[in-house]
Amino acid sequence: MEASPIYFDILWILVGAILGGFISWIITYESERSKKMGIDMNQSTAHGKVALDIETCWRKITNHQNMAYYTVGHYGPFQDIEDEIGPGTRMERKGFMGGKSTSYIVVWNKPYQFAWGTDRYEWHDFIELKKSGAETQIFLRRKLYPRTPKWHEVLLNKFLPSSQNFSTEANPYYLTSDRLERIIKVCLSPERD
Repeated sequence: MEASPIYFDILWILVGAILGGFISWIITYESERSKKMGIDMNQSTAHGKVALDIETCWRKITNHQNMAYYTVGHYGPFQDIEDEIGPGTRMERKGFMGGKSTSYIVVWNKPYQFAWGTDRYEWHDFIELKKSGAETQIFLRRKLYPRTPKWHEVLLNKFLPSSQNFSTEANPYYLTSDRLERIIKVCLSPERD
């Protein structure tokens, strides 16, 4: 028995409807994803103590050579004269594989507050130092932009779920406390020239 052409037509209509629905979902998902990017933000805080005076801690944290140990990439010297360091001062950062980016000091309140970000007016990392007897308390606040997965990542995670999730939404406190631990190590390290 031979299949009639009407069944093939119905089959093609069903395949077209399914494919059209899938493409429509992709377009809608990507459109919504692009609207969300940069809007939603997580803020995470971590704090710790070091057995150092506040001035020594400040000097080590704000030394551009030490910043590579607690950020991603190596910062070059401040672009302005050291006496004029303050909000708006530029820092050039060299990342992996020769990439470069510019960060700006947003808050500079020596020796208590230091914040920087990729925008002149908005910080992404904010360090606050407070004197506590002979020790210094370090408070770190970070703004983390959640990463919304692309459409194909959603499908892969749906059908092939992975056991580990390293996204910023999964554990923003881990990312902040990890950076704080590295800042504390910088404070406790020997002086650099």
